[in-house]
Amino acid sequence: MKNAIILSILLSTCITMLPAQDRPLSSVPVIAGRHLQANYPDAVVEDWYSIDESLIKVRFLMNENCTWWTTAIYTIDGTWKETWACLPLRETPEEILEGATMNHPGYHPVKVIWCSTPERTTQYEVVLENQASQAILFQSDVLDTASSVLAAN
Repeated sequence: MKNAIILSILLSTCITMLPAQDRPLSSVPVIAGRHLQANYPDAVVEDWYSIDESLIKVRFLMNENCTWWTTAIYTIDGTWKETWACLPLRETPEEILEGATMNHPGYHPVKVIWCSTPERTTQYEVVLENQASQAILFQSDVLDTASSVLAAN
């Protein structure tokens, strides 16, 4: 049940971004900016805004050649909570897609969510669908090779 709720939140956020508040990029909190600079030195920040009084959401490209948006969540004091992205299937490490389809014959991947938090290892969540449009979720911890592929994108 917990995974279904998390997936629902991630999918709705990936599909429809909440409208950004009118704030200049230079006003991104310094601590959050330091985390972005340290972990994604080539990041191109599109926007950021408060989700509520305690969380900040920053939307960015990992670099100017990247084709997909990444989102990071920070507490209001700049503590990193999580980072995720909806990846195009063509940019998802092959071993992740193979693992998902091998474990679920008759299903094909339709969406891939990459997620990382301080509490757990980086993880891929693959939404699979069959011909009857029934969807299931496949979760995979990242292998070292997969994380290096992601970092290269």
